Order: sequence, then structure tokens, then C-alpha cells
Amino acid sequence: MRNIFTHLTVVLTLANIALGQHFLEQPPINYTEGKSFDDCELRFVTSYDQHESERKLQSWVTNIEMDLIVAYGGERAYKGEFQHMAAIGWTRSEATIDYLCGGSLITWRFVLTAAHCSQDHNILPPDTVRLGDTDLASTDDDESAQQIPIARFIKHPQYRESRRYYDIAVVELEKNVIPNSAICVAYVWRELEAPGDLLVAVGFGALGLGRELSPILQKVKLQALDASICAKRIPTNRRQMPEGLRDDQFCARSETMDTCEGDSGGPLQTLRYDLLGNIFSFIVGVVSFGTPCVEGSTGVYTRVSSYLDWIEKEVNQSLSYEVDYGGPVMTKYVDKQFKVHGIVSRLTQGCGEKMIFTSLIPHRLWLESIIFKQLHERLVFSDK
Repeated sequence: MRNIFTHLTVVLTLANIALGQHFLEQPPINYTEGKSFDDCELRFVTSYDQHESERKLQSWVTNIEMDLIVAYGGERAYKGEFQHMAAIGWTRSEATIDYLCGGSLITWRFVLTAAHCSQDHNILPPDTVRLGDTDLASTDDDESAQQIPIARFIKHPQYRESRRYYDIAVVELEKNVIPNSAICVAYVWRELEAPGDLLVAVGFGALGLGRELSPILQKVKLQALDASICAKRIPTNRRQMPEGLRDDQFCARSETMDTCEGDSGGPLQTLRYDLLGNIFSFIVGVVSFGTPCVEGSTGVYTRVSSYLDWIEKEVNQSLSYEVDYGGPVMTKYVDKQFKVHGIVSRLTQGCGEKMIFTSLIPHRLWLESIIFKQLHERLVFSDK
């Protein structure tokens, strides 16, 4: 009989065939395009004049000819559902904190967000980030939540407050995040185009136009729009957007859901599933701006894949999720012989950076039958 290592190529090939695709996409949900409506200016926190903005917003609300939907179909998100979600806050007097922006934990030290979240309407920078909390108004998640001061807020070097381009930033924390059941890093979507299936945005933003920010984490389901449709729905102010909508931006919407004020910088993500039912979040976009969050509104997102080189340079780390799927997990036995314990079956960059593999022992009879049928050889198994 030959050593098991001599049949390694055959075993791994068969295992790869059995595993199939690494991530499975859920069927997309079709949304109707809805009706057009008059757009108005930026709805997310920036450094523009707040009183003038409120005056114009009130004027728009007075003249609007449609009923407003308050909740936007948003659903409550629960602990552990979006472990990468970060709330970016401004500490006020009497130790109160205003969480005006969101973000995504992409390494244990850095949070991805929007560049316009670098200051509030008083031109004050944020100073703290909270992770692992789905209800900012209660103590329910305090045991697993972490509050970490901000060390640096790094805006894209080409971002300008007077423009709506390059709206992306990374926040460096004063210390590393400690992974737990409620906190984990997300992956970044590396493909040029946004996925065609349903996208999910999460945040602590307002539940409707003119309403207060929500202390409870909400999730909404959106569909990416074609660029030509997006351009028709979003006003392109010549001063703010002289190039119109760029390739590093994209739109998403639905008839009854949308991101709103306070969701700036938060993630728009696609969810992927492995064959064991485990869910992985991939950040496709960062909430940037959009039309007023009413029925059929449209949001504009910074395309993360357009900035991968810059992000990796700032965090000093590769964000690739390429893994040697189907590769052997083995130890040296004697001389040039190896003992194969299993095959890599899940991402290894996740929480705790643990490698998850499929053990070969439970599949011993199946493997032996396949190898014997193909090569008329038997495998050597060890239970130790």
C-alpha cells in the first residue's frame, strides 16, 4: 500500500468537487422602479450650515406631494448579526455621546467609514467608537460591547468638503479590538461591480425624514441600480459634482427601505453563505449621501473596491480573502511522510483567526470507496 500522501492530489480534487462553490448567493428580490420625485440636498451629517439646510428641508417637506413612510421597512438587527458594525461618536458635556455616523471594523485596529464623518456641524471631530452594541440606549449589550477612543481619522487625500467625491476614510483606534461573540471583522468586496443580489445596510440612523436617530441598530434591504438609472434619480450639482456620478460611486434603493440621516459611513454589504450555513459579510459600499429618505428614495454609496489599494496602504495589511480552499491540514509524520488531518473548508481570516477545516476521519468509508474504485488502492488512516 502507498502512503496516504501519494493520493493527496486525488483526495483534494474529490473534496473540492464535493464542496462546490465557496459562497452561495440567495435569489434576488425584484423591486419595482417606482415614481420620480423632486430631490433635495445632502441628508447626512456634514459640516454644511445646519440652519440653512433645515430651512430648505422644511420647504421641501411643505411642498411634497406624497405621504412619508416613517419606518421604511427597517428591521431590528440583533447581537452577533452584524459583528463588524461600529458606531462613531462625539463625546459631549456631562459624558453624553452623540453617535452620528457608522462604520465597519475591517481589521482589529481600523474602522472603514465616510470622509464626511470627520466632523459634525460644529466642526468637531469624533473621538470614540463603540462596537458590539445593538441598543445604545440600554445596557443589554454592555457585557460584550467595547468603547475605544479614536487615535486618528484618516480621510482620503483627495476628499474635499465642497465635493461629493472620494468620500471614504479609515479610523485608527487607540488599541486593538478584542474579538468576542458580538464583535468580528468584515471582509471587503474586491470585485469591480456590485453584486446583483440583495444588499443589506445597517445603522443607527433616523427611522424616517425629520425623525430622531434610532438607538437600536436597524437593517434595510436594497438593490443596486444601473448607473444610467442612478444618474436620473440623483441631482448633480455642478459645484458639488462637476463630473456627475463617477465609477467609484453607485446607487441602491428599494420602494420601502433606505438609509437615512445618521447612517453615514455605515456599511452596505452583501451576505455570503458557506455550505455549513455560516454567514460572511462583505462590505460593498460606504453610505455617502442621497435623496431625502422617503418612499422610493435613492442612496449613493462609495464603491469600496475602487479604493482597495489606498485602504490596504493605510491599514498596513492585506485585506484579501483568498484562502487555499481544499488545501491540506497536515503534520509531519516521519521523514518525508505527512499525516493529513483534513481540508480547509472555511475562511481563516475571521474572528480569532482560527482555521476551520473538515476532518477526514468521519468521511473515511466514503473516501476509501472512491479511492479504491479509481485506483484500486487503500488509504492508511490513523485515529491518533
